[in-house]
Amino acid sequence: MKSFEIGQAIREFRRRYGITQGDLAAGICDQGLISRIEKGNVIPSSYLLVQFADRMGISVEDIINHSKFDNVEYVNEVIHQVDLMLKEKNYIELNDFCKLEQNNPLFNDDQGNRYFLWLEATCLYYIEGDAKGSIQMLTHALQSKETSKKSNSKLDFSIKNSLCVIYGETEQYDLAYNGYKSLIEDLRINVNVDFKSKIKIHYNFTKILLHLELYNECLTYCDAAVKMIRAQDSMFLLGNFYYQSGYTHWKLSHIEEAIQAIDKAEVIFTIEGKQNVIETITKRKKEILSANK
Repeated sequence: MKSFEIGQAIREFRRRYGITQGDLAAGICDQGLISRIEKGNVIPSSYLLVQFADRMGISVEDIINHSKFDNVEYVNEVIHQVDLMLKEKNYIELNDFCKLEQNNPLFNDDQGNRYFLWLEATCLYYIEGDAKGSIQMLTHALQSKETSKKSNSKLDFSIKNSLCVIYGETEQYDLAYNGYKSLIEDLRINVNVDFKSKIKIHYNFTKILLHLELYNECLTYCDAAVKMIRAQDSMFLLGNFYYQSGYTHWKLSHIEEAIQAIDKAEVIFTIEGKQNVIETITKRKKEILSANK
């Protein structure tokens, strides 16, 4: 679809029925988004199209037939909308969105089916708290991959990561450990995984290592993550890793190293203005120092 065509169709229907941009946007989105859609700067998702069509008293098919869709642009826009909802942890909206999109012919293939199975499993866990059902669905999504596709895609990576997160949150630490080890091995091969995702995986893995009391291994991954963060001139989760490192050194009775690492974490969290975390760090330092007397 040329991006202006869907927006042009919406504008024409809106004007035909005497509906202002504000009226169309009310309770659905902000007016600025309507303006950007009509100018062709944004392609609306199916979720928004349904809302707009209902507001104007027409069907989505009316809008679609009034414009021409480019499949690649549309699929990319759907993925973008999903990524935003995942980032904001808006699982109820994501669940509703997926119900509208999963029967779309554009996603009626192996990759599309697995993509929506992953999202459905994610929503099942975070909305219903059904870890067992979610794990079964995620496992099926991995196993239903076409056998001719041997390499791990970004979707495979996302599914595995979701499994690891659920294993960790449900205290299935051995399964989480094996899963994260596999994921980190994948990171060495899959160059398409973004920097923040890599760092989050390392951080979540260090938490599992602490639960399993694998302290030396935890320090190894903390150090590796700190090097990656510095190489990117970033501070993303840097304070968390220094704190994690300090706590782990304390568990190993490395008091001097523990205080040094926690001091670094405190500086970073102070810069970031995270007062609640600073209070936790202060208590931890007192605990370490009093235990060493």
